[in-house]
Amino acid sequence: EAPKDYNGARDAKAIVQECMRAAQDLVSSRIGGGPGGGGSSSSRGGGQHGSDFGGTALTTANFRTTVLESDEPWLVTFYAPWCGHCKRLEPEWQRAARTLEGHGFHL
Repeated sequence: EAPKDYNGARDAKAIVQECMRAAQDLVSSRIGGGPGGGGSSSSRGGGQHGSDFGGTALTTANFRTTVLESDEPWLVTFYAPWCGHCKRLEPEWQRAARTLEGHGFHL
């Protein structure tokens, strides 16, 4: 797909809002809901973090080539097993991973 021209305001807030809208549209289209829609989820997890997360283990050695140089979208989480915020967010990351799995996203 060809890049889309951005003709909005040239301030951080407007640019971030446009990026978020574009990302939301992409995610919605990948999970079958179209822009702003819902979708289905799959039932498979993997086994990273403290429980059933799944995904690819990224390191400083493979992050650039695996994620940044990829043509596909990625959902990347930064998780520390000792971090309380990380532990509280883990169920949300698991839900996102199950929802996006099989829809062209790498985890």
